[in-house]
Amino acid sequence: CYVKKLPGDLDKPMEKPSGMLGLILPTTTSGVEVMMRVYRGVEQTARRHGYRIVVTYSDHSYENERRQLDHAVEMGCEAVVLYPVVRSRSELCTDYLKTEHKDFPMALVDMASPEQGRSIVVFDNYKAGYEMTEMLIKRGHERIAFTEVTGSDVMVFSIIDRYRGYLDALSAAGLCSRECDKFDLVDWWKPGQDVAARFKAVLREWQQQVDRATAVIAGEDIMAMHLINAALEIGISIPDDLTVVGFDNLDVAQSFRPSFPTTAPDFVRAGAIAA
Repeated sequence: CYVKKLPGDLDKPMEKPSGMLGLILPTTTSGVEVMMRVYRGVEQTARRHGYRIVVTYSDHSYENERRQLDHAVEMGCEAVVLYPVVRSRSELCTDYLKTEHKDFPMALVDMASPEQGRSIVVFDNYKAGYEMTEMLIKRGHERIAFTEVTGSDVMVFSIIDRYRGYLDALSAAGLCSRECDKFDLVDWWKPGQDVAARFKAVLREWQQQVDRATAVIAGEDIMAMHLINAALEIGISIPDDLTVVGFDNLDVAQSFRPSFPTTAPDFVRAGAIAA
């Protein structure tokens, strides 16, 4: 990870702990493994300094996140570690974090941007995207696809930065990204979707291309596993026909077969640094 720390209350040692540090997470369901890793880092650090953790959930809602922060301040938390929900462009432009509770000590983890005007602990996703693409190029892939998972109004900073790294790595190798090298999986995770059918449809479109990509960079491990399962069900050999890579090194991905390359961000350490 890398850390951007703003001057202010975070630099001032407290005389004595109040006993309460707030932790606001986006969910208890999807992404639960990542959330628990962040929680473990925060809890271990808080306990070492004599604090108890007050955990609340925003349920992927921008407005609910705002209410949970208000509640943490009102109930006497001395500081908050916040794992922000994904913002739309308009929400980021008018983000409440820029104007509300400005003097309240807070650190944002992972899905955060310097635009929000707070101290942040995030991963170098640009480097992750660059090095993942570079690895595929070194393995002989010249046509590398990237999963398009967010609409134009959704700011998933990790994916945006990985995509920039992907483009720059292709450019450095004298390669280019084509429009047909985007796997359109926008909003695949929303409730009510037939995930298997969606992934199979995208893969069938890929099969129709003459000069098609030989590798695809998925947005995360869960997506990589869905892609692989869908590919195998319609007769695509992995990794012989198509190499799939992911991000996050989830426990479930470690035992998944066929195995696939992924990254290993230390979410526990990110939580610990933020706390």
